[in-house]
Amino acid sequence: MKSAIARNTLLASAPLFCALVACATATPVETKSESDLVAAAFNKMDTNGDGQVSRTEFNAFMASRLANQRVAIEEAFKSLDSNGDKSISKSEAAANPTLEQHFADVDANHDGKISLDELVDAARAAQTADAKQ
Repeated sequence: MKSAIARNTLLASAPLFCALVACATATPVETKSESDLVAAAFNKMDTNGDGQVSRTEFNAFMASRLANQRVAIEEAFKSLDSNGDKSISKSEAAANPTLEQHFADVDANHDGKISLDELVDAARAAQTADAKQ
């Protein structure tokens, strides 16, 4: 069983790990300033255009965002699963240096391969840790 220290090693690299997984198959987009991104996110959340984001609007936005992230993770998983066996081996993980480095931490059941569920769980754990910082 992996120690808490080993699991925290993965969580310490949460932003980079999430970015690599979520962007693995993303198409390039125009670079925007942080304030432009915040304004765009606010406008997307404020679906009734009243200049405020209600709890309902925020929850709907987050549910949509999480669903989109799940799709991105699934696409990244498929791109790494080069032999199509529904798992990522250590050699397949080598295509993503961060995943390769944290392979043992993501392989929660220690069977020598990473399932889609293990990758999703690791991404969620990384995002949760990042949100708490």
